[in-house]
Amino acid sequence: MTSTKERKEEHLEISLSSNVESPKGHSGFQDVYLIHQALSDLDLSEINLETYFLGKKVGLPLLVASMTGGIGKSLEINENLAKVAEEFMMPIGVGSVRAGIEDASLAESFRIVKRIAPSVPVISNIGASQLSKYGVDVAIKAVDLIEADALAVHLNKLQELVMPEGEPSQKGVLKAISQCVEKLSVPLILKETGSGLSLEVAELSKSLGVKYVDVGGYGGTNFAIIEHMRASKTGHVQKADLGKAFYNWGIPTAISLVEALSVEGLRVIATGGLRSGLDAAKALALGAEIVGVGLPLLREANKGIDGLRRWVESFSESLKCTMFLTGSKNITDLKNAPVILGGFTGHWLQTRGIDINKFSRRRWRWN
Repeated sequence: MTSTKERKEEHLEISLSSNVESPKGHSGFQDVYLIHQALSDLDLSEINLETYFLGKKVGLPLLVASMTGGIGKSLEINENLAKVAEEFMMPIGVGSVRAGIEDASLAESFRIVKRIAPSVPVISNIGASQLSKYGVDVAIKAVDLIEADALAVHLNKLQELVMPEGEPSQKGVLKAISQCVEKLSVPLILKETGSGLSLEVAELSKSLGVKYVDVGGYGGTNFAIIEHMRASKTGHVQKADLGKAFYNWGIPTAISLVEALSVEGLRVIATGGLRSGLDAAKALALGAEIVGVGLPLLREANKGIDGLRRWVESFSESLKCTMFLTGSKNITDLKNAPVILGGFTGHWLQTRGIDINKFSRRRWRWN
């Protein structure tokens, strides 16, 4: 059986060296249209990207998504990510801290994030399968390990099914989540990892007391592909075939975002295939609290800090430009901008009984 550390090393190596993304254009944002406003009393230099997340002011509505930790290479990667997160005042997550809990010698690759980025929200991470096994205790350890401002509990049913070492069991997890919400000193974020959250799961999350969800939709990093590659290399033929069969499984991110936002009172994070400030602007206009990006940042951080900084600057500039074109001076304005939902995305949402016209009926105000 592959150890947690070895598995993380394989995941990281495959993610850095192979095409592990769902087909381009499958996140759903290609069906989301912002309205061009040709005239407004606004200069590009006036646009303000600041917002609030987890009770802290952040300089950019971009979350460095939970990715890595617990292995040698991840120390340098997380160090680079944390430096840029602090520089641009962006919240940041870490990969599953299970390895750091199991082996204290691996904890530093997670702890370095809070030490280097003390001014921004830092999110710890543990799997739902561990939560159902060990309950609140493992959640508290996950928070304490890095002095986190929140805990992401990742939901990865599909990965657990196709992974050779998978644990496809969620028995007891609902009770464990409810207990964690009650007993943790920080917010709990329920987070999917590439298959998206449905309206039904969003409603269930709210009923458990959860206030934050991360849709982790289909369209970005695809763990069915990653596990297919791992299983193929190690001769796990059945798991390799299973992974390939589920390459296209999941709810596209834009769809999942709107479904989750249909549940009143939930704060929704949009991750899954967002690759530019334009994508981010669409997600924010639909109502996302903040957007998360993983794989592009991971790959840049692996190469060094300069390229990582340039990527964030490019993202920030394209977000500003989109806001200028929509006449949005700040993030609040952007969230009130009219949006058209068409194509497959619009059709899906309409068949699910969601009123998509409420987005297009918004009335833009130039001042």
